[in-house]
Amino acid sequence: MKRSIGAVLGFLAVLILLMPASNAQDEKKEEKKEDKKEEKKTDKKDDEKKKDEPKKAIEKLVFGQKIVTKIKRIGESRELFVEIQEIDQKKVYDFNSWKVKRQAELAKQQYTSQTTKDFKARFTALQNYQRDVGTFQGEIAKRQTQLYSKRELELRSVDMVKYRSIIPPTEFDDQGFEKKWTKKELEERRDKTGLPGFPVEADALKVDQTVEVYLAKVAPPVKGKKKGPDDDDLGPMPYRPEFVMIVILPGGPR
Repeated sequence: MKRSIGAVLGFLAVLILLMPASNAQDEKKEEKKEDKKEEKKTDKKDDEKKKDEPKKAIEKLVFGQKIVTKIKRIGESRELFVEIQEIDQKKVYDFNSWKVKRQAELAKQQYTSQTTKDFKARFTALQNYQRDVGTFQGEIAKRQTQLYSKRELELRSVDMVKYRSIIPPTEFDDQGFEKKWTKKELEERRDKTGLPGFPVEADALKVDQTVEVYLAKVAPPVKGKKKGPDDDDLGPMPYRPEFVMIVILPGGPR
């Protein structure tokens, strides 16, 4: 009997000891549930804030022509001098003269090869003619790529011109070393306008850089406009193309 009573008392003592631990576990579970509820509320508020924030519209750049060129000089104001290639009329004239002369020589060579009576000589002449025709076609293709000459073109920037760079802008730390950008930092610096590269200042432009120039649209001339009494006779002003954006491409000085 005494043993039974002792066993019961021991069991009750164990229950009393376990009850605080059980209560503590229940309290922890309740705290976790409350924390999860708070997290969900916070996430919902953050999502609502993101929805309420106006999205930055993708910027649409209006331009007429895009050229890839090299900077030759930078003016003191808003002038930029770049190198372009254009058709050289003298080279075109020389090319056409050579072409006509060579065609006449080939025509004479063809006639001779067809009228030679000796079979062996005629066969050899025809082979030589076909070879020379092939050489002539190859020479035409080669000379057509040499009809251009380099010249300097003056460009002028519009008031709201944009300067961009495909490579990240160079910055230095407090010790004078070039800063190494992390992927996260690059994403933060890259704006969300939809324009290529990174925004830079005008002083990022350097001589001998290869750049992509976006030229402004040119309005077509007004037809049928009559000359007024106050119009002068100085003639049309020289046209200087304007650019709305310039993008620095990899390579060249930085």
